[in-house]
Amino acid sequence: MSGNQNIQPKTISIGGVILVNQFGDSVDLSEVFTTLYLQESIHSKFVSGQIQIMDSLNLLRSFRMTGQEYITLEIAQFEGNEEVSKDSKITKNFRVFKAVKEQRVDLASTSYTLHICDPMLMRGLKKRVSKVYRGSMTSILANLMVDELDAKQDELDLFVDSEPKNVQFISPNWNVNSVLEFCKDNADISDKRVAYKNSFFLFSTLTGGIRFMPLHEMIKLNAPVKFTYRDRSSIDSRELSREEQQVGLNTQIIKYHRPSHFNTLRGLQNGGFASTLK
Repeated sequence: MSGNQNIQPKTISIGGVILVNQFGDSVDLSEVFTTLYLQESIHSKFVSGQIQIMDSLNLLRSFRMTGQEYITLEIAQFEGNEEVSKDSKITKNFRVFKAVKEQRVDLASTSYTLHICDPMLMRGLKKRVSKVYRGSMTSILANLMVDELDAKQDELDLFVDSEPKNVQFISPNWNVNSVLEFCKDNADISDKRVAYKNSFFLFSTLTGGIRFMPLHEMIKLNAPVKFTYRDRSSIDSRELSREEQQVGLNTQIIKYHRPSHFNTLRGLQNGGFASTLK
């Protein structure tokens, strides 16, 4: 491969896809999975995903899989010229919670899909708390993540201070995820110039950590690469700054989905439009 040529978008380096069952047995799925789909969203507190397996070893039965398994992913994106991007390296543990779409492909192979999620999601659903919480919603959320969900302190990537600073409420035997949702929905910001309230989002990222920040802070963040639907390798480097030329060489927007182009009736009902009729 020539030094000036980039590899195809979406090409990633697989360091390992290790499945560990509840008995401590492990197996590498790097050679048997066909599709790996990971999803992060500002509307989801934890990362989830799916792995499609083409299995000729009958792992569902011989590996005694019951939904108690963990998968460790070690993946990275190439950064052009077959160099692995340091910023895109991911080493993360996931919990297997569902196996679906099992079907026989041929006499020796079976196809099925494993659904995975961040283990903190499972802990947050199982663990309940009856406790009085005091302080800002940001500090309460950070303490919940560390104390109840076993998150590491360095995983709390961007936690923006919320208002007021002296909140007090009682968790009436809620599970931890419900307390997190309550804190997110009731957190506010001190900037009175912002026209909207309770705009905080709590979400996890694959290459970063857990973030708790309002909308107006998110839109201030600089985009890492120029927004375009073209393959990065087809962009004239003169269109980019020197910093942008070295970032995201093999990234590309594959598709997008717009649920609704406009809905003026819903905007009127929800207060999106305001006017004075004379």
